[in-house]
This record gives sequence, C-alpha cells and structure tokens, in this order.
Amino acid sequence: MKKIILLGSFTLLLSLLFVCCSDVDVNAPRGVGEIPVQIDINTVRIKDMSGSSYIYYERPDDRNLKYIQAVYTLEDGTERKFNASYFTDSIIVNGFPKEGEYDVKLYSVSYDEMRSEPVTVKVHPQKPPYKKVLTDCKVENTFSGFRFTSHDEVGSDLSIIFLEQNTNDKWQEISAYYTRKSHNLLHVVRGMDSKETKIGIYAIDKWGHKSDTTYVTVTPWYEIEIPKKNPLWKDLKLPGDAEMHSWSGGSVSVDKLWDGITVAAAGVNAWQTCYHTIPGNGLPKWTSIDLGTKYIFSRVVFHWRGGSTDVSFNSYSPKTLEIYASNNPTMSGEWDDSWIKLATFNIVREDGSQTPQSDMALTANEKQQAIDGYNLDFPTGLAAYRYIRLKILNTYGGLDYAAIGEMTLYGQEPEE
Repeated sequence: MKKIILLGSFTLLLSLLFVCCSDVDVNAPRGVGEIPVQIDINTVRIKDMSGSSYIYYERPDDRNLKYIQAVYTLEDGTERKFNASYFTDSIIVNGFPKEGEYDVKLYSVSYDEMRSEPVTVKVHPQKPPYKKVLTDCKVENTFSGFRFTSHDEVGSDLSIIFLEQNTNDKWQEISAYYTRKSHNLLHVVRGMDSKETKIGIYAIDKWGHKSDTTYVTVTPWYEIEIPKKNPLWKDLKLPGDAEMHSWSGGSVSVDKLWDGITVAAAGVNAWQTCYHTIPGNGLPKWTSIDLGTKYIFSRVVFHWRGGSTDVSFNSYSPKTLEIYASNNPTMSGEWDDSWIKLATFNIVREDGSQTPQSDMALTANEKQQAIDGYNLDFPTGLAAYRYIRLKILNTYGGLDYAAIGEMTLYGQEPEE
C-alpha cells in the first residue's frame, strides 16, 4: 500500500512539472534578445506646436518592445533623444532652437536595448517658446513698476530676465522670472521711480537657447507706502468685528496687523506677534480699520504669520479675502451700503491654482514670496477712502480661524 501511494505521488509530481515546463508563454520573460518590430510609418501622425512636436503612432504588438525612442540632430551636431514607454502611443520631441523642418528617427527598443532600424518622419515645430513669449507679450505700466504678461501654449521652463538702463546708459538686471511650466505668464516688477525708463527683456530656455532682447519704454505710476503711524492706524472695534486669540508668550491683537514686524525685522519672534482670530468662532471674520486720512489704494501686501514658508498656501493662511472701504461707516458694525467692496482676492499659487502646499511643494519663487510679501493689486480708478474692512472668507487648511503676520497698503494721497 505504501509503495502504491509513493508511486502515485511521484506520478503526480512529474505531471505538474511537465505542465509547468511546457507552459512557455507564462514563464518566458518579456523580451528574449530579439530586435522588436518597427513602427508602421502609415500609422504616424504629427501635431506641431511651439518649439515641439507630438508624434502619434500605432504601437507595435511585440513582446520584445520596451520603449520607443525618438532621435533628432541639430545643425551643430547636437543629438537629442526622447523615450516613450511601451504603454503609450505617442512621444513628444522638443528643444528645437527655431521653427522649421527636422528629421526625427523613431526606433523600437527591446529589453536588451537592441534597436530596430529607424523609421524617419518629418516634423515642423513652430516658433519656440523662448522667442514666442516675447513676441506675444504685453508690458503695461503699473504702480511703482510695470506688469509683464504673455502666454506659453506648451508650458515650458523659461528664465525671463528684465534689464533697466541706468543713468550711465549701462544695462543692469532688475528682476528675473522663472516660468516653471506655467501657461499664463504674469510677472510684476516693483520699486521703480515714476519716470520714463527704458527696459530690456530676454528669455532663456532649459537648453540654453537665448532670445534677442526686446526693448520697451515704461513710465511707472507714482505710489507711496501708506504710513501706519503719524497718523496711527486704529482698530475701529465695531460690533461683530473678529475677536483675537491669545496664548502664553504670544502677543496677539488687531494692531499687530500693522506693527511693522515681519520675519525680516523680528526673526523667529515674528511667530509670536500676529493677527490671529479665535479658533472655534468660524469664518468669515472681519476687522475694521481707521487709516487716519484718505488714500487712493493701489495694492496691498500680506506677510503670512512669521513670514514663513511653512504656512504659505497652508494651514490658517487666507485662501480668499475681500477688502471694503468707506468714508462714513455705520458704527453699528452692520454690512450696509456705507461699505463699498473694492476687491475679492483669491490667494493663488504661481501656476494660478489654489492647490494647498500639502499637495504641491512651494516653488523657489513662492519661497521668496513668503519673505518679500504677497502682492495683490486693487482695480484702477478707485476713489479715496479713509476706512477699510478686511474680511477673510476661508483658509488653505479649511480651518475656522485665520492668522496674518503683517498687512501693508500702497497708493496715493488724493489731490486737494
């Protein structure tokens, strides 16, 4: 009986080994050193764009295929290679220095890095972004500087450099803008005198291609930083205005919003001196301020609590806020027609979104912005006002309280 059981077990084991060893399709690795099938040229379609071309194709049905490689060579002999996974049916080639016709070779590449014979296609990329963003740009005067806007349809990485001609007719860099794959480009240069000034602008892409310099003349509008003392800004303390939070070691009150203390002035101690509404009381919350005299507002700059990158687009930092103004406010604190809304401000990231920092890391520009302050422009053509109301609608962290390190207003004194 024992012999019969052992013989049966041995027979079963041989059967299983035979089945496994004969199942070649299951156990064979992808790719066995053979050259994969070429792309069928008849399936290729081209979409040409600014400085780039999309190449669409029907992916070869070949187990040896690991990826598709596109290769082109520039006039100076520079060769550029681009790879596309087996699991996609398109590849993008970019980095062209100018518009025109280029030959691109498409290879099928195996898991052993063996390439098929190439299939050659012709692409016709349009004017590259580093040139086009300057051809299509607008440069407009604004308060204390100028505003640069343009559009990059492919969202490339560009460095846009701004130059100013000084009194000695020498050119010096005054600002740099790193686009970081943005499509809608916006950069504001501040700190200029209100006089006619010649500006130079050029762009460089990540391959080192440099545009010609575009020259424009700007005349920045006059503005001042609205003084916070002499006369002193005052908390109106109207009924319904936000109550301030407090904690041991902290210095929190409404007037901390304009005490001039940012991280640049106070270092880490700036964490302990801020405007901070009470948790649990909910949003929106607002504060009413007497500026002491009338001004025409041009912009407002916010330093988030502590001037730190930790809270930029995060936590209790405002996501959306409104600013109202009045010259004869109702002292009951009601929201009536004595208050005129000047603007609703969405605090947006460099790419124009409101993605919280927890879901998208800060860019280098945004880290610098945390130190320099977040600028928001008022609509032009405003009347002069003495009283303002800051209303915080929500925060980036979805919290029911908000904190701000400093608020600074800019504008003009009205003519008598």
